[in-house]
Amino acid sequence: FRNGKDGGVMVCDGGRGKFLDCEIYENVASGFGIMQSGNPTVTGCRIHHGKSIGVLISEEGLGEFRDCEIYENQETGFGVFEKGNPTVSGCKFYGGKNNGLVFQEDGFGEFRDCEIYGNKAAGIGVMKAGNPTFIRCKIHDGKNAGVYANDSGLGEFRDCEIYGNEEAGVGVTDLANPTFIGCKICNGGNTGVHVKENGLGVFRDCEICGNAQSGIEVWDFGNLTVTGCKIHDGKNSGICVHDKGAGTFTANTLSKNYRDGKLSNWRIEFNAGKVKGSGNTPEMPKR
Repeated sequence: FRNGKDGGVMVCDGGRGKFLDCEIYENVASGFGIMQSGNPTVTGCRIHHGKSIGVLISEEGLGEFRDCEIYENQETGFGVFEKGNPTVSGCKFYGGKNNGLVFQEDGFGEFRDCEIYGNKAAGIGVMKAGNPTFIRCKIHDGKNAGVYANDSGLGEFRDCEIYGNEEAGVGVTDLANPTFIGCKICNGGNTGVHVKENGLGVFRDCEICGNAQSGIEVWDFGNLTVTGCKIHDGKNSGICVHDKGAGTFTANTLSKNYRDGKLSNWRIEFNAGKVKGSGNTPEMPKR
């Protein structure tokens, strides 16, 4: 399916169908569109070099994608909107000129064992009550943040690896509230986790390590909950709470984080908001 003046494939109004080892490319609109309870099965397909979004799912569209490659599209590689809810496994999303994947307006979806890398904007963008689930996925080597949640975006990330991105591994702003469980957020070109402007978020049993700036930074009414995490080998402070930032940090282990050559596991700046800590190693210093 190539060079279409509109989309490559459209499945809607409860339509189904199986697409096996297809190549869908260089179409003007979306390479593959699913809406109005459409529910195709797409296996081993390549959706690439489109003039717009690679895959668009909206209006309660469904769909199962297995072992597909979505790459080098001009817009987002894979976008889920308006209660779309696909099931995706073993797929690769890479080389896009915008975000690898975007979820908004109650866009859902379950993604297992996928790889997201080398996209120009965030690997995954979640906003406007988007709420996907990612399990055992790798989000790496992007030109921007690995995961960026804003504007009340949600999402759950379990046992994912987020590494080697040029900006923050995870960025959260504007009442977004994602959850990360058992994830590794490592070796990024900036902060591991960067939260500001009323951003929220929960991090449990994660490893945050080797980032070029602090492991975790909280600013401007951001408010994190961080429990049972290992934060180590950062090139700046392990956890830094800046002006008006806040958070609850419980039973975390911080080690080998250095700022300007000096050990700096914790840093709480003047006029920080309410910061609670218990059972952290080393202990939080008195202000």
